[in-house]
Amino acid sequence: MIVLDASAAYEAVTRSPLRDRVDHVTSGETLAVPAHFDGEILSAIRQRVRHGELTVTDATIALELVANLPAERVALSPLLRDAFALRDRLSAFDALYVALAARRRARLVTLDARLARGAGDLVEVVLITS
Repeated sequence: MIVLDASAAYEAVTRSPLRDRVDHVTSGETLAVPAHFDGEILSAIRQRVRHGELTVTDATIALELVANLPAERVALSPLLRDAFALRDRLSAFDALYVALAARRRARLVTLDARLARGAGDLVEVVLITS
């Protein structure tokens, strides 16, 4: 099982050079994401459209791919206490990914080096780099 964070998923649903790496790591795996995942990716896509880094057409395609991503969306309420316990090492959103990975004994796939450092001794992290 893999918990896929928004940074890795963004690469997977856009025409990113890292798309193939994310696809390779996640291929054939069961995916789970915390419930805030879709909103986090929406925010990233919106920001890149506003900065001219992504076209509206590509953003629309990416959002459709996100909506159809075969990942279990896991409610946040069961993860809140575990995530709060990580308050001194991770942001709230990042802590939710780690809490989910720990609970499911899953690998956490990310492009976020800070998240990988903060989670590294708690769960298995797959850090995808360029």
